[in-house]
Amino acid sequence: MKFKLLNWGFIFIYLMKLFRGHFNSYHIAVNSKLDKLNKSQWEDTKQLTKRRVELLRVLLAGAKQTAYYKQLFENTDVDAFEICDLKGVPILEKALLKENFSRLVNSSINEEELIVCSSGGSTGKPVKVLQSKNSKYMSAALKRRHFIWAGFDTGDIHIKLWGAPTDTKSALSGFKNIFRNYLGNIKWINAFSLSDNDMKKLYMYMLKNKDSIVLESYSNILFSFAQYIHRNNLAPIKVKSVISSAGTLYQYQRELIINTIGSNVYNRYGCREVGDIAQQCSEGKGLHINEERFIIEVINKNDEGVGDILVTDLISHAFPIIRYRIGDLGKLSNSVCKCGRKMTCFEFISGRDTDVLICPNGNRVSGNIFPHLFKDHEEIIEGQVVQQAIDMLDINIVTTKNLKLESELLLQIEKAVGSDVSIRIQYVKSIETTPTGKYKPVISNVM
Repeated sequence: MKFKLLNWGFIFIYLMKLFRGHFNSYHIAVNSKLDKLNKSQWEDTKQLTKRRVELLRVLLAGAKQTAYYKQLFENTDVDAFEICDLKGVPILEKALLKENFSRLVNSSINEEELIVCSSGGSTGKPVKVLQSKNSKYMSAALKRRHFIWAGFDTGDIHIKLWGAPTDTKSALSGFKNIFRNYLGNIKWINAFSLSDNDMKKLYMYMLKNKDSIVLESYSNILFSFAQYIHRNNLAPIKVKSVISSAGTLYQYQRELIINTIGSNVYNRYGCREVGDIAQQCSEGKGLHINEERFIIEVINKNDEGVGDILVTDLISHAFPIIRYRIGDLGKLSNSVCKCGRKMTCFEFISGRDTDVLICPNGNRVSGNIFPHLFKDHEEIIEGQVVQQAIDMLDINIVTTKNLKLESELLLQIEKAVGSDVSIRIQYVKSIETTPTGKYKPVISNVM
């Protein structure tokens, strides 16, 4: 007995040493920021604006320490800068970011404290940025606030059904990560290797623990799991909450997820370059923008108010991200959410997962119509449109069996793109994804 107690004593001391520095620095910093965020989310518009203007001026002053922005702001009085003045700052395109990577690094920041963050990108071509520890702490605090909005309580089970191999591999390797997952009650599941048998096991586990489960996953993976439940006539699980991320969540997908997995569905929006940008609250309407960290602009709007999203990260001092064209389309809401938070909301977001098709007759067809066409055919698990040439479309389809109404689907697609386009349906076992686990339902190789 003494030997066993002695062993456990050494183990306890070892764990305390292992985590002492991590908890003292990381968790204290994150919890401190979370406390402030939980208060600032209830501030009125005037207070939020004042806070953001102050942060913007500090950001621009620091940006002068970079070779890229030094010339741009050389004759600019950043101390008098207002948010509306951002319109005069050149847009930071992804190509510009890549070309000027070294010139965007703040020379006053200790390079040893910088963290490399890479995005897989919608095309699989990574965009690399640098983040400070402060940015990392803020990202973690904002993510925790999002979980609070989704009803997550201490002791709940966090199932992360994820598709990015790099994330899953790192989260499941190393004693520290495994122990952290255990303490946080986090269950990581690699969505890349989910067979029907795996989905059945996951379904049974979630059904048993449904009242304490918060499920987080990609929108397309959630929809696939919902399709599995629906296809096999299984009873709805009704978990505590579902968080959809990393892809456009279409209304028809939301409806099936609500009917099969759980009624409390929260749509989250962000990217790897800057982290989580916005999320729905319990009202389930627009997505609240984390205005304590970001200034969001929507430019080149169409008649419906939808345009290109530009992001300014107010705490990106180490590697200034100012008016960054993220590659998504969105629409800002003019109304205030009933929850009482005064933060601006996204009314609509269309992700990078749908290209626009250019047809022989000169028309441009939005890729958003194709997921809606696929949903009307219950045999289709996943569908993808690839435009090989201006007059040629490949329709890749993953099905449980061949389409009953293949000719009807062809007619629907032909109606959308015109009769001058050759359309070929191909039945495939799986659809290729990007390195971060996302898949694009529409790809144009002629743009």
